Amino acid sequence: MFLFYDKYKINFLKQLKGQPTFACMKFLLAFIRFLGMACLLGAHTLWAMIGVGIFGASLPWAMRVRRSAVRTALWWMRVRIERFGNPPEGTLLYIGNHQSYLDPVVTLKFTDAMPVAKAEVENWPIIGRGVKATGVLFVKREHKGSRADTLRSVKKALLESCSILIYPEGTTTDQARTLPFRPGAFHVAAEIGVPIVPVAILYGRKSDAWIGDDTFVRHFFATFGHWETRVRLQFGSPIQGSDGEWLRVESQGAIDRMLQQIEA
Repeated sequence: MFLFYDKYKINFLKQLKGQPTFACMKFLLAFIRFLGMACLLGAHTLWAMIGVGIFGASLPWAMRVRRSAVRTALWWMRVRIERFGNPPEGTLLYIGNHQSYLDPVVTLKFTDAMPVAKAEVENWPIIGRGVKATGVLFVKREHKGSRADTLRSVKKALLESCSILIYPEGTTTDQARTLPFRPGAFHVAAEIGVPIVPVAILYGRKSDAWIGDDTFVRHFFATFGHWETRVRLQFGSPIQGSDGEWLRVESQGAIDRMLQQIEA
């Protein structure tokens, strides 16, 4: 703790100059939440790994374990979600704008899907093992070969009736509008006729967006040192078609419109 605090406190206290006691309280709150989250996710991860690896439990069972972990973790960290709309039933491709590592956690509170995540997530403490045990597709975004392999895995999962959650911007932004979408997943949806559900997410504080070079731990402490984190989440109506480029344009437009609505 103290080694981490020595590196962290300088920048943190600069942001709260003149309020060192308040800064320490925020650090302590975030530290307690971090420990609690580690214990919580560690227990759920162990249970999922035992169920899948030893007893041969199904992926849907592991996803139910994950949803239980997600709900408890969000409660523990006081993440207050204002949701608009409901995810429909069936095998779906969820497409969302990307602001934070918390995006899929918030979304997966309400639906079971296999998220596509950057390969670095696999190495995150506790979380990496948890997401791997409960269903995730890892992609090295800088490698075209990895992206092609991921799209093949996305297609295979959808054909096996497993919903997918993907963030086609390929990076995060703190703006209430989307960056250009990569087209691959939309062509997969068009090819096999799977409906796309646009998902818009927006945080109460602009600083909750994870941009720049912050590490996971530093951003966690900056975000969850606050008493609560507010999130607005909207599920749009399904979009279906046989033209991948049309699906990309329609999905991006739908998310941008929803972001304008929930920002107001």
